[in-house]
Amino acid sequence: MSAAPSPNPPSRHHYIPEFLLKRWADDNGQVMGFTAPVPGKIHRKRVFPSQIGFERNLYRSPRTDPVAAQALEAGFFSALDNLAAKALDTLLIAERRTLHRESLEIWCIFIFALLHRNPAYFEALIEGGKRQLGAVLGDLEQRYDAVRASNDPPCFEDFVAGFGEDYAETRTFDVIPNLILNSNIIAFLHKMHWAVLFTGGMRPNLLLSDDPLVRTNGLRIDGGHVALPISPDHLMIGAWQPEKLLELQRMPPAHLVQQVNQQTVGAARYFVVATDERQARFIENRFGRTPRPPLVSADG
Repeated sequence: MSAAPSPNPPSRHHYIPEFLLKRWADDNGQVMGFTAPVPGKIHRKRVFPSQIGFERNLYRSPRTDPVAAQALEAGFFSALDNLAAKALDTLLIAERRTLHRESLEIWCIFIFALLHRNPAYFEALIEGGKRQLGAVLGDLEQRYDAVRASNDPPCFEDFVAGFGEDYAETRTFDVIPNLILNSNIIAFLHKMHWAVLFTGGMRPNLLLSDDPLVRTNGLRIDGGHVALPISPDHLMIGAWQPEKLLELQRMPPAHLVQQVNQQTVGAARYFVVATDERQARFIENRFGRTPRPPLVSADG
């Protein structure tokens, strides 16, 4: 999954990758972007996918080496996005409705990663990791005299100081790929029942936001499911139970699009993307009204 970090890594870190944003682009390669630079004030503008869905140096760690500091973005997320983009191309260009095993596994990882990538979720993830490491060190402090090795400093404070000032944050950055590649979670997602629904060119069509993953509060539950718009006319759906997937497939497309768009726009913190301005009022009335909490709480 990881790739060798670039010696000149980009500073624009897309939490919604460009390959997905491009599906909403017009003939000029632009999308209609809706943002809220001031709370309650929605700004709309046509932009290129490279100009939205990113934050500068979002995934940059505190490491002093500039290449090592960008390893999470340049070596992990970029590699994941490249693989997911190829899988999506195969799915849409070939007009397939299911993914073969390898592509589905990539998309399961990509979907799970989306739950941690936008700035609010990522900040909570980093703070949560630092908090957990702090708890581990707190426990170690109580036992330090009993467990320290002969070459360890006699004082616990000196032992911790040896790691460096930013150790907790740096260490959290280092383990994020392993967290996202959690084999148990990916295996669970892989076992879900998946399909791609074509909405038939409905108007209005599907929207995309910084938190595009529509999901129930838990997946291994009765009716548990997840949905991700992958183009204005295509929706990827995964359900824990096959009968729930069938129920969603049988839902009238107009109703399904409306339900997905309400959650997609309501959860937005930073932006919404559309193909045009026809849903401007819908977006302005719902933007950010129902943000979802991060999986990892920064407050404990």
